[in-house]
Amino acid sequence: MKFKETRIPTKDLNRIYGYIRRESADHRIIASNILGGDHLAELGRAKELRPDCPSAFLHWVLAFPQADVERLTPELIAKVWRRFFTLLEVPATCKYVIATHGTDMQHSHALLSRVGTDASVYLARFSVRKGIKATETLEKEFKLTITPTLSHEEQQTRRPTLTKHEYEQKSRTGLPVRKEALTSILEDSIRRSGGSFLTFAKACEDQGLAPHVIERANGSKGISFSFEGVSYRGSQIGKGYSYNNLTNTLAQIAKGEADTAAPRPSSKPLEARNEELKTLSETSGLSGTAPQADRTEAETHKRSLVERLDKLRADCPRELVFHVTLLFYILSARLYLPRFYFMLREQVRSLEDTAIEIKAARARRLEEMRRGWVR
Repeated sequence: MKFKETRIPTKDLNRIYGYIRRESADHRIIASNILGGDHLAELGRAKELRPDCPSAFLHWVLAFPQADVERLTPELIAKVWRRFFTLLEVPATCKYVIATHGTDMQHSHALLSRVGTDASVYLARFSVRKGIKATETLEKEFKLTITPTLSHEEQQTRRPTLTKHEYEQKSRTGLPVRKEALTSILEDSIRRSGGSFLTFAKACEDQGLAPHVIERANGSKGISFSFEGVSYRGSQIGKGYSYNNLTNTLAQIAKGEADTAAPRPSSKPLEARNEELKTLSETSGLSGTAPQADRTEAETHKRSLVERLDKLRADCPRELVFHVTLLFYILSARLYLPRFYFMLREQVRSLEDTAIEIKAARARRLEEMRRGWVR
């Protein structure tokens, strides 16, 4: 089963509804939560409730594989859609219309109003990814044909994602492109990591590739790599090198569950390998007694807080410089205590809030002074 989403501008409601509502042998509405017969008028009330919403409607499509066509009925498709709405947490106040296209009912459409009858707006955050994941649940619950989706794609072999220009450059010169060189470094670092993210990062840095963990506002994390002054997103190099896929790979190596991802045996003598690992541990600051998972988590917090403190040091008022400097030197110590970094993160957040308030007060004073000069 495949899922597709399109956000419909409010002004295009009539056109999309006309496409879905066409009365013919293979176009018909099979389900709706609109009691009256005038679906277009009910959907159009979203314009009156929230005229400030530029894209008040969603157009969703579910396409079924050919193997399921024989057992598909309008009733079954309606049940699948209602369960789909539940999985994506669509509020009951949002109006929708479900229609089938095609005499074989191989695919169906849903026109959904993001504006509810109480004037609330269904944000549909990450709805595309949630929708694709929901298809896996629907296939299992309704005993439909299992099709490869996100879980299949995430298990693909790690390889560089080359653009058309890079393919042409490779065929023209006969030399590997930059992404293939980065992939080689990443694969070697993964083999040397032993399942530790910190060791993986150290191995990358030893080969001139600097990783940077990114904390986004929504709580998710990403990773980028700097090489010879150029920064690349992990997913830009290849799907297998995004933050989530990398951490999953390292976790599998640590648990010994992934044979393909396990480190290859080295040709060096055992004593030489032990000496090399000991040297790497000492240079990476891993010789402490804290567990490996705690050290990795603490190092991640440390890098994130150092970046935030650097920005705060450049922008904060003079009265906060002492606190920032003190926190920075605390971070510089090799303390692998996640709970400590949690408390420290709260302190950094309060400093950031204080800096914002002081800047706002300073801006108000400047505005008052400007008005006094104008007078």
